[in-house]
Amino acid sequence: MSSGHATCQISIRGAFDVHWEDYLGDMLLHAEVKAGQVRTTTLFGEIPDLAAFVGALDLLENLGFPVIGCEFRRIDPEE
Repeated sequence: MSSGHATCQISIRGAFDVHWEDYLGDMLLHAEVKAGQVRTTTLFGEIPDLAAFVGALDLLENLGFPVIGCEFRRIDPEE
């Protein structure tokens, strides 16, 4: 049985310090800037499974980044 893969998107309030990006693997970052300040940062990309997603949420919380939204979507492989 193949487990497929998943995509996720996590939005946090404020700027994500790129110093921590190695902890989140190959996720991409998008910052929303208003009046010269980063208001929100969205991390998105592929993730191995739900456990990795929950681990990323836990890591962000432990680093002090307030999570304001998240989405996990499992993609089953074509048969």
